Amino acid sequence: MSEILNPFVPKDRLLLVSIADTIKRLSVYDATRYAWPVNRQRAENADLVLGCVEGVVKGVCVASKWLDASPDEATARNFPGLAATQKGRRWGFEGGPANEASQRSYLGKRVPNNLAIGQIGFRYSYDLAERKVNEKAHPAQ
Repeated sequence: MSEILNPFVPKDRLLLVSIADTIKRLSVYDATRYAWPVNRQRAENADLVLGCVEGVVKGVCVASKWLDASPDEATARNFPGLAATQKGRRWGFEGGPANEASQRSYLGKRVPNNLAIGQIGFRYSYDLAERKVNEKAHPAQ
């Protein structure tokens, strides 16, 4: 009998990333922080980055600095010891685990259905939150 996990309630601006493949060869932290095809400016607005496996949060991190993680000399310079496996422009971050309160809010909890990560491997929660705020301020006619 499998355990039913409660979904988290977003309290922060979140960047959710799927680490299902990379967690097999990297630590949760490295899998969460490395090589995403995100928009750097939007990623910098995230309060937390959540590493998720099959809809469950496995890592809760704070990004202090976003760095180029493109598959060339940028990876070697900014992420020594990590190998680029994808093509195209990528970003990763320096940072660390989130504080205890944030860990309690998200770690081990299920990603809500409205924030499910699609095939691109990442999702911003604050797009949805900003859209809801705008809808309340400017309801459809």
